[in-house]
Amino acid sequence: MGVFLVQFCFTRYRVGRHEVEVLLFGKVIRKVMLGNIDDVVVGARFPGEFWVNTSLFQGRFLTIRRKRGLFRYMTITPPNPTEFRSNLYYALGWNPKG
Repeated sequence: MGVFLVQFCFTRYRVGRHEVEVLLFGKVIRKVMLGNIDDVVVGARFPGEFWVNTSLFQGRFLTIRRKRGLFRYMTITPPNPTEFRSNLYYALGWNPKG
């Protein structure tokens, strides 16, 4: 239970040059390569991985659908999911408006 609380309070997210990273105390604990991303959707999907923080209670969900893997959906809770999605679209080379 204690590990979950630490992860819950201090999880952050970052779009890197080649991956989306989940950070805990500034250390990468999970990454998804940009080439493995199939779609990015605002909202939560189940079943999948949930990397949440305190934004969970504000309903700020962003789901990344991967092309391969056991769990194809990875749900994160960035402070501003639409802005994070736009940044991710630019990193992927997709058009954020369409």
